[in-house]
Amino acid sequence: EPGAMLASEESQGGKVWQVYEKSTTPFLRYSISCTISNVLYFGLYLLLLQVIPSAGLAVTIAYMASVTWQHALHRIVVYGKGLNLSPAYFRELAGIYGAYSIALVLNPFITEGVVKAGQAHILHTGALGLEQYLKPSGFVVSLVLTGILNFFTVSAVFEASENKKA
Repeated sequence: EPGAMLASEESQGGKVWQVYEKSTTPFLRYSISCTISNVLYFGLYLLLLQVIPSAGLAVTIAYMASVTWQHALHRIVVYGKGLNLSPAYFRELAGIYGAYSIALVLNPFITEGVVKAGQAHILHTGALGLEQYLKPSGFVVSLVLTGILNFFTVSAVFEASENKKA
């Protein structure tokens, strides 16, 4: 049962989870979890760009790292599960990496594509002031496109995990 692993029904945490779960939709909880995770993901991406010139490589490394904390946040914020580091947890994490694998492949292509399209625009128009926005723009476009896909793939992994428990 959601929230049961996070805190027992009798505890204060269990009561907080019950109120939180009843007053929010799964999509809103998913959005909250993703917002927290994506702030961390973007921060790591920006740090990596300081040492890695390729936006595609930086976004790939940051994305691979972010999957682990995104999974933990989804377990807590979206589904009310705890972080019991059991074999079942790691099977679920492996499923999440599988679900995110499509986005992992698409991310560098989308990011680099936006950067290249922006560079072509700058060459054509001479709008040199836009260059500083290219790599962050590539990140955001990739994030939005793959985020929509991930909502459905991650939901399927967590539903499969719940069905195995039943």
